[in-house]
Amino acid sequence: MRVPLAKAKVEARKETASADAPAPVWQGFEKEPPQRWLDRIAELRRLERVADADAMLVEFKRRFPGHPLPPALP
Repeated sequence: MRVPLAKAKVEARKETASADAPAPVWQGFEKEPPQRWLDRIAELRRLERVADADAMLVEFKRRFPGHPLPPALP
């Protein structure tokens, strides 16, 4: 089955865009327990990488919705 040229171009752009996108800050932590995530978030804050810490905290809350947060984290 032939793919129309316009659709093929769109698909190629999607593949290129995803290949160029930086890896999420939490990559490699997918199978780690909650405390390792919290330790890394705290470390990122100490390093003044606030945007990375915030992004990782958002993902943490998505993955572990019922897990309590330390008082230092919002």
